[in-house]
Amino acid sequence: MDIMPQSKAERENFTIRMKPKLKKALKIQAIEENRDPSDLIEDAVLRYLQTLEPPARPIPADNPIKKTSLQNRDSIQVTATPA
Repeated sequence: MDIMPQSKAERENFTIRMKPKLKKALKIQAIEENRDPSDLIEDAVLRYLQTLEPPARPIPADNPIKKTSLQNRDSIQVTATPA
């Protein structure tokens, strides 16, 4: 199953809630990378799914995330808390 949309037209709206500081950091990072914040969130979710033990979530071999795009960048640490 291919989980990557082929184009932005194939995406669906999805509302999330996040802390204001995280939202601000996301917007700043998106501006610095000249990308849409949704693209950064999508990349983060894909990377998270890659950390799961197989066969929890198959990630397509043609995953567009390139490791070099995140090297040499300051990053923010995001931790999940149980609901």
